[in-house]
Amino acid sequence: MIIGILALQGAFIEHKYILDKLHVKNILVKKSEQIELCDGIILPGGESTVMAILENNIFTAIRKHIDQGKAIWGTCAGLILLSNYIEGKIEGQKNIGGLDVIVERNFFGSQQQSFIENLPYPQDFCKEGTYPAIFIRAPIIKNVYNDTKILVTYKDNIVAVQQKNILGTSFHPELSNNYSWYEYFIEMVNKQLK
Repeated sequence: MIIGILALQGAFIEHKYILDKLHVKNILVKKSEQIELCDGIILPGGESTVMAILENNIFTAIRKHIDQGKAIWGTCAGLILLSNYIEGKIEGQKNIGGLDVIVERNFFGSQQQSFIENLPYPQDFCKEGTYPAIFIRAPIIKNVYNDTKILVTYKDNIVAVQQKNILGTSFHPELSNNYSWYEYFIEMVNKQLK
């Protein structure tokens, strides 16, 4: 198994650090041809507009990865890039698409309004208790369509979803010491390899 982490901008090193700790082979993706090496891909938090400017045909390769049924996970800005519909989208901004949701950017405010909330695990995790969800200029998912499954809500706002091979979270699991979301994503990748 190889998991690629989009490394154009944002918190990609934090994702790499956790995958290394979990002994999962990973690569930092900076070129479109690297996508073919990946069984799963993580799109990190950061600035979705900057990533779109720097993407240099990587988005096309990632969309092919999605269309082939391979696992992908977008956190914060990565969720925005995966969404089919974006409220507050800057005109001409590219996105990858594939996730049948509407997102609203920066729903929780500026960086100064960042916060941590302990949320209960999704039912799919088969775990009890809570994990720390870290929200930094985070989007919310305003609506889901077709077979998109809501995994987590916070104050009636959708903050995590899954649609087949696509996982999206508004928050930043890479900034906590709780690796449960990584374990879930790794299991998604493992299932497709069987």
